[in-house]
Amino acid sequence: MKKSSSFVLLITLFSFVLAQQRPAQQQKPAEQPRSWGKWSGVVFSDLMYVVQEPQPAPLANKGTAGRNSFDLTRVQLGYEYFFNNEFSTRVLYDPRAGVGIQEANLTWTNVLPMHALSFGMMRTTAEQTAEKVFGYRSLGPMLFNRNAYAPEYDAGLTLFGKFDPQGMMNYSFSIANGSGTFPDNDKIKKFALTFGFAPDRASIIEVYVDYENRSLGRSIINTKLMYGITSKLFLLGVEGFYRMERKFAGTKDIVPAGGSLFSWFEFSKGMRAVVRADVVDNDLNSSNAGYREAYVNVGLDYTPIPEVHFIPNIVYIKQLKKGNSPAIADEMVARLTAAVYFK
Repeated sequence: MKKSSSFVLLITLFSFVLAQQRPAQQQKPAEQPRSWGKWSGVVFSDLMYVVQEPQPAPLANKGTAGRNSFDLTRVQLGYEYFFNNEFSTRVLYDPRAGVGIQEANLTWTNVLPMHALSFGMMRTTAEQTAEKVFGYRSLGPMLFNRNAYAPEYDAGLTLFGKFDPQGMMNYSFSIANGSGTFPDNDKIKKFALTFGFAPDRASIIEVYVDYENRSLGRSIINTKLMYGITSKLFLLGVEGFYRMERKFAGTKDIVPAGGSLFSWFEFSKGMRAVVRADVVDNDLNSSNAGYREAYVNVGLDYTPIPEVHFIPNIVYIKQLKKGNSPAIADEMVARLTAAVYFK
């Protein structure tokens, strides 16, 4: 009996000691995520020859040829630093852009469940998705940016959100200066909203809307719809826009509209055919003045390694005059575009 009692007492004491040790182990501070950073950048350059371009006014209806040059169209160097799993900052420098700084922002991930907030100078959402889907910013800006209807970079804040953990349905809301990379000197702010839907990994749909109050009864509203479908061998994308510039022509509205078709097809390893075609009417409300522009870019992308692209391509631009507008000669440029990416 005494032996049994001693045995029970020994087990009880042993359990008590273990119980005292466990909290000490649980109270050990967890390791904090390590901070880290990464560099990235791009270099885009063109060796170009003008086959034909309009002469300066008043001889714009006549073409001239022969101009040629080597141009650096984009040189970007960026650094992104992650303080932890929630906070990060990014700086992107391009000496060709305004003050030179295209991005300088702070992002708070999980500011709300499935939400992130970015504040500072950043990439706008107007063409961010379309540019990523197409993948050929080296050949020129997308539809909105090329026609200066929205800047590529702007200062403000953007809230990104997902409606589901996989991000099949997402949105963003932005408040920005609307002045691009240049300082803001007015009271005007631009509000932008996007809704995206990716039913599968191969396709995506995005709706974009922005609003800017210019005072004195004037305002600008942009709307755009983009759809893209992709696979390992091809991409097909299309976007269309409708813009309303209220009371910018006296009491009348100016209404530009247009669309873009962009695609690539990989016919062998490291070789793609690339094509893009835009059509833009500078004002649907005017049939006797202005122009409808047709823009076509066709090229061949040779990729010896994923980070390097050589793209011989041709750009053709035709201004279709409306009414009594003066004729403008067609423009054709042959280019050899080189694109280098590093991460």
